Amino acid sequence: MNKRQVDLFNYLCGEKDYAPAKVLAQQYNVSSKTIYKDIAVLTDAITGFNVQIKKRPRVGIKVNGHDQAKVKAMATLKDMQQEQPGVIGISPTQRRAAMVKAIILQNK
Repeated sequence: MNKRQVDLFNYLCGEKDYAPAKVLAQQYNVSSKTIYKDIAVLTDAITGFNVQIKKRPRVGIKVNGHDQAKVKAMATLKDMQQEQPGVIGISPTQRRAAMVKAIILQNK
């Protein structure tokens, strides 16, 4: 579980309406495909919390469930993220820069 996934879930829990994947992708500076992969990870992680992630084609993504169940799921996901301190959600630009840096330093 990475920070972006936890942030995405928290954001969706606070939304009343469906959020389009394209809008979420722009907000988190990733592709729509990455958003859907994150949703798959989140869906597995929230099993048993009486919270569901609903996807509607050409409409968007929404988290359904009682507020208390959402809060409990958010806390659990945050704990799961903290168990993986080396995993950091970075943008594609930051990832590319880190890879170029590693290649340059490797060739010295």
